[in-house]
Amino acid sequence: GVTDLASAVEYDRGVLLADGGAVFRESSAGGCAVARVDARLRRLWTASTPYWCRDYAATPDGRVWLADQMDLVRIDADGQVVSTIPLGDAAEPVTNVSLAVTPDGGVVLVAQAGRSQQATIRRYGSAGELRWSSNASALELNTVLVAPDGSVLLAGHAPNAGYTIGNPTVIKLAANGSLQWRTPTRGRADFVSDAVLASDGAVVIAGNGAVHRIDAGGALSWTREPCTDASGFQRVVALPGAGAALGCSISGGSRLVRLASSGAIL
Repeated sequence: GVTDLASAVEYDRGVLLADGGAVFRESSAGGCAVARVDARLRRLWTASTPYWCRDYAATPDGRVWLADQMDLVRIDADGQVVSTIPLGDAAEPVTNVSLAVTPDGGVVLVAQAGRSQQATIRRYGSAGELRWSSNASALELNTVLVAPDGSVLLAGHAPNAGYTIGNPTVIKLAANGSLQWRTPTRGRADFVSDAVLASDGAVVIAGNGAVHRIDAGGALSWTREPCTDASGFQRVVALPGAGAALGCSISGGSRLVRLASSGAIL
């Protein structure tokens, strides 16, 4: 169904672990910090870097990949930094970073870098070794997902002189980085604020009002607009049965929407 709330909700996330604990980002003055808690919410450790956070991801056993505006940091399950991989520099820090762990404990990173702000995609192995690297021209990619078979799904939109003009697009790469398909959403004037992988392999992407579902073969299944009066970014999570739940900020509050895989409101 659809539920409107009288107050705004800040949609953020932690990463749940196999032992019932979690890793989450916490405030750090002038830097970036992540913390791990156990299943009883007892803090186990905190790790930090001196630069602003961009994104983080964790494996089920609690190993963490943390990206700030300069580096990709690999942290072990005990909170110790084991390696640091440079991503940018003081003159050209990376922006719009998104991370997703791979089945083998590695990570896929998407970032805009340099003056061209071209989207760069990199896959690293579990020890921090670069497996492959690719670029995506004419798109601002800000979300990456990794399927159970190791394939990579990227969601983004077309920018123009720093302003988003729309056409949300999903790209699928094989585990080795080769292109499998690229699907735009019919040139809509919208952007991508979040994306989720459904249980049947489809990708659901949310923008500013519109939600799109692209099936596992790359076909656009449907577009819905349950939050046409949205005043902020949307967040989307997967539901059992290949459906999705959507949260959006609207004028005067928030809205929660549950959608079936068919696009029908539950």
